[in-house]
Amino acid sequence: MGTMVRFWGRRGGRRKVAVLIGEASNITGKCIFHGTTVLNGTVDGEILCRGTLTVGPRGLARANITADSVVIEGEVVGNVTVQERVELTVTARMVGDIQAPVIMISEGVQFHGNCRVTPDEPPGDDASSPGPDGPRRPRRSKASSVRTL
Repeated sequence: MGTMVRFWGRRGGRRKVAVLIGEASNITGKCIFHGTTVLNGTVDGEILCRGTLTVGPRGLARANITADSVVIEGEVVGNVTVQERVELTVTARMVGDIQAPVIMISEGVQFHGNCRVTPDEPPGDDASSPGPDGPRRPRRSKASSVRTL
């Protein structure tokens, strides 16, 4: 199920949205979402999303966010931890820290916090442990990067 929503911008096109939080909505507490989620309202608390969370241009998240991917077009006050990538578009405003393998920050973003680029290897895969032929060199992730657009 889900609703088809037209997205504008770099990736545009139509995507299925599992959860759509409207501008008049105010949620307090721990939110757990599955699938593509669009936040145009306000959330105070904590957000866990198995999928992509988009904080729309009028969205406000006063919350720590953990998700697969996050696109911020609105305002986030809290820390963001993702498995894949974080993108802050030109209209984004953020106060908090970001931890992700890929972090994209557009020119003009209002950002106050720290960025930590994490390896994209699954936990428990210790690339620096010695192999059968002696010590191995740590693998460098091809995806790990911080880019300014």
